[in-house]
Amino acid sequence: MFKVINLCAEWQKSQDKQVFSNISFTLKENSITALCGINGIGKSTLLSLMVGIKPEGLRVSGKILLDNKNILLQKPKENARMISYLIQNEKCIWDISVRKLVETGRYVHQKWYETVTSEDEKIIDDAIYAMNLQNIQDKNVNSVSGGEFQRARIARALAQQTPYIFLDEPLASLDLRYQKDLISILNNLCKNGKTVFLSIHDINLAAACAQQILMMKSNGSGILEGTPEELITDRNLAEVFDCPLEIYRHPLTGKLQVW
Repeated sequence: MFKVINLCAEWQKSQDKQVFSNISFTLKENSITALCGINGIGKSTLLSLMVGIKPEGLRVSGKILLDNKNILLQKPKENARMISYLIQNEKCIWDISVRKLVETGRYVHQKWYETVTSEDEKIIDDAIYAMNLQNIQDKNVNSVSGGEFQRARIARALAQQTPYIFLDEPLASLDLRYQKDLISILNNLCKNGKTVFLSIHDINLAAACAQQILMMKSNGSGILEGTPEELITDRNLAEVFDCPLEIYRHPLTGKLQVW
């Protein structure tokens, strides 16, 4: 079980010190949870803390528990064996192929002196196939498009084979086809015992793909938690996005949408 308990974060050397406060929630297991909120509210900071990465100069209080162990006190490799993490903005500094990038997802399960096994190769193949990268797997990562690089990064997270997968804006740079494919992949992962947590700007995509939604309040003080049906209300949207929005139902899916 993954729980965040009364989490607060503030910068130690800044006039605008508070990032967020009073953040508490429990992830719904074997489901997709979408984190929403306005730009700059601290979604990426929250995600990084949830995998045990604390930015320099950030003061943090509260607890982040995975199976009753505090993530913030664990060693990075221990966390990486439990949580795959896709950061929002990444530039590859290595001169490697797409396949080699995906292969790095296996490193957390190996000793420093071990090489890639046949079992690792199969896992890498499956991840590459899942993200439809077969035709570009031998290309240099710095020569592919932004969308292809994003898919390669997601394949790396799949190859890591962790029970928890955390993704910061994973749909960015993906066209509609691959957005749909990724949502399908994530749902299938949940059916097979994974728990997915992602941040997303588009509240309509969140409502369409997630079973649980978290909304960070616009003043940074607290978080709203529930299903799309429970959370998408005029009052909650005003508290989170601080602007007038209209709510309607999608004519095909029947799910709540916002405009």
